[in-house]
Amino acid sequence: MSQIEAVFFDCDGTLVDSEVICSRAYVTMFQEFGITLDPEEVFKRFQGVKLYEIIDIVSLEHGVTLAKTEAEHVYRAEVARLFDSELEAIEGAKVETVQDANNLQAIKVTFDNGILFATNKSELSPASREALIKFANSLKNSPDTDVTIYGHTDNTGSRAVNERISKERADAVANYLVSQGISRSRMTTEGLAFDQPVADNSTASGRAQNRRVEVYITANADMIRKAQNGQLN
Repeated sequence: MSQIEAVFFDCDGTLVDSEVICSRAYVTMFQEFGITLDPEEVFKRFQGVKLYEIIDIVSLEHGVTLAKTEAEHVYRAEVARLFDSELEAIEGAKVETVQDANNLQAIKVTFDNGILFATNKSELSPASREALIKFANSLKNSPDTDVTIYGHTDNTGSRAVNERISKERADAVANYLVSQGISRSRMTTEGLAFDQPVADNSTASGRAQNRRVEVYITANADMIRKAQNGQLN
């Protein structure tokens, strides 16, 4: 396999029904090379089989030679697309594929604070609790990941106030996820106040965009070790 690139998207590391997602991605990958496979058969046949082994088996059966690195690129891109589409169903969340601090592929989920919190408050709204319940359910399917939660504010008010509110909001999200069965040891929280705006703070709409919570989901040390040892599917 390639050097732990996009390790987060190996089958054991996705946040949704991973085997189904991977099976659908296998079908798409082979379609790119003119091979049509039945999704149900792929699901039943290749659970637990490593990607390169699947490529070898199907290539032999169809009498073709596939460039494994090219096929892997197609596969990983399709897993990322399918995964994003699953998480997009969470109300008030924007989902992106990003690079983390270790240059590994990760998932960034941005929750709009207008949905999560009232202005200048850190108490979760009923709608936000519902969204986070769905999010927690997806996290339970991916125990080998770490979760970093960042709270952000606009630049209204003092730094001290915004640092406190941004941290309280990040903690509120983490604490609610804990109440839904997610281990606190997996989560890190940080309040960044108004230091990382994504929009113009001189306008009301810009300030609204800057009041947000971002969640980064990355491979933890155990998943990275498994990838290095070739133990991920």
